[in-house]
Amino acid sequence: MRAVGRNPMVMVVLPLLIVLVASIIGALLGQLLISPLTRLFDPVITDPDLILVMDYARLTPVGLVELAASGAGIGFLMLLVIPLIEGIVAIGVSQSVLGTKISMRDAWARIVSRLGALVGWAALLVLVIVVATALISLLVVLAISATFAGSPGFAAFLTVILVLAFVVLAIWLSFKLLFVAPIIVVEKATIRQAISRSWLIGRGFFWRIFGIYLLSSLILSFIAGILGMPFTSLVTMGAVGGGTSVVTASIISIIGTTITTAFTTVFISAITTLLYIDARIRNEGLGNSLATAAAQPRDHRAVY
Repeated sequence: MRAVGRNPMVMVVLPLLIVLVASIIGALLGQLLISPLTRLFDPVITDPDLILVMDYARLTPVGLVELAASGAGIGFLMLLVIPLIEGIVAIGVSQSVLGTKISMRDAWARIVSRLGALVGWAALLVLVIVVATALISLLVVLAISATFAGSPGFAAFLTVILVLAFVVLAIWLSFKLLFVAPIIVVEKATIRQAISRSWLIGRGFFWRIFGIYLLSSLILSFIAGILGMPFTSLVTMGAVGGGTSVVTASIISIIGTTITTAFTTVFISAITTLLYIDARIRNEGLGNSLATAAAQPRDHRAVY
C-alpha cells in the first residue's frame, strides 16, 4: 500500500490505462473469431435446450458467440500485457523501497527500454501454455483410448493422475519462474538471464514464497470478485429484462474486466516484486546495498 501511495500514477493509473487499451483491442480482435467459433460450436448453440435458456436471457446464438469471442480476445491480450504490468509495478515498488518517487513518464521510459524482453517473455509464456495444454490433452486422450475398452475405471484413474501431475508441474515451474518479469526490468536482464536468475534466487524459500503468494492471491481474488459483482449484476439483470444488447453487455464487461484485472494484477505484481527483493536480501545480502542506495541523494539513486 505504501508503494501505491508513493507512486500512484505508476502503480495505478498506468496499469489501468494499459489494461483498458488491451481490453478494447482484445474485444475488437475477438470479432475475428466469431465466424470460426460459430462453425465450431454450431451443433451446441443450436441445441433446443440451450436455445430455451438463451431465450430466457434474451440472447441469440450469434450474441452468445459474440460474447464468447470478445472474452477470448480480451483473455489473450491480457496474457500478453500482464508481464508488462508486472514490469511497471516492479519499477514502482523498487523505487518505493528506496523512498523515491518516480513519474509516470520516467517509468514508461524505463519500461520501453525493456519492452522487447517483456513482450518476448509474454509470448513465450503464451506459447508454453498452448503447447502444454495441447500436450496434456493429447496424453489424456491417448490414455483413455488405450485403456477405456479394457478397464474404464483404470482409464479414469490414469486420467486423474496425468492431470494432477501436470498441475503440480505447472505450479512448481510457475514459482521457479515467478521473478522473471521483475528481473528483466530491475536488473535489465535478457529473457535467458532472467529465467536463470529466477530459478536460483528463490532457492531454499520455495514454501515461504508459495504460501505468501497463494494466500495473497486468494484474498485478492475474493476482493476482485466483490468488485466485479456490480458489473456482472448489470449484465445479468439487463439480459433477463431484455434491456441489454450484446454491445452494451460487452462495454459493461470490458469496464468490469479492466477494473478487476488492473486491481489484481497491480497488487499481485507488487507482492511478487517484494518477494523478489526479500529473496535477494536473504540469499544475496541485498539489504546492505539498499541501505547504501537509500543514503545517497535521490538524483543518484539507481535501480538495484
